[in-house]
Amino acid sequence: MKKLTLEFRIAEQDRNVTNDILQRNNDVELDLKGKTSSDCLSEDTVQHFLGLTISQLKDFIHAQTFNSRGFQESKIVGSAGSIKKTLYRAQTADYIESDCSECNPCFVWLAWSLRLKCIILVPVPVLTLDTRALMPEFNLVYAGLEAAKPPSNYLSNSLWVTSFASAVKGVEAMPMIDSMMVQADDLALLMEQRLEHNIAERVDTTRQFIGH
Repeated sequence: MKKLTLEFRIAEQDRNVTNDILQRNNDVELDLKGKTSSDCLSEDTVQHFLGLTISQLKDFIHAQTFNSRGFQESKIVGSAGSIKKTLYRAQTADYIESDCSECNPCFVWLAWSLRLKCIILVPVPVLTLDTRALMPEFNLVYAGLEAAKPPSNYLSNSLWVTSFASAVKGVEAMPMIDSMMVQADDLALLMEQRLEHNIAERVDTTRQFIGH
């Protein structure tokens, strides 16, 4: 149960992070579209992307490049490389466009080059914890029989009579005839009726229960 709950919490955390990245990416796109007269990102220039922060650039690149919650910077420039916002300090938009490439990128150039690429990071739907898997299975064991057996049912069973006689000190077994079994059944019925009457008269109603 703890393992299933932990797995659900981790999956829910992944969902929240992924959807948050997509929301931030959408905010960046709205910011970029607001800088042009068109809703198409193709009209945004390198200068427009240069005005974004590194965090905004990563959010934009993430949604177009990675389909997981992790931003894997090493996969952009190789495990031994590094990447900065611009190749060098005070690099202008014109030089970014001319000097940068896939082999020698910076965050500004990479985001600008991905402006027309489709988003591959997909939103994660709301997760539900299957509580049925948390519920233990019960095997119902009743304290008593659904239908009480009459005394004759036991008295006609020689094995039961012998076992009872051997278990209770001072009891001697004797042959049971049909009339004796009928009397035993009648007596048990009268005793049951008397017990129910005494319960109804003497036991508080809050303590009475069905099936006594």
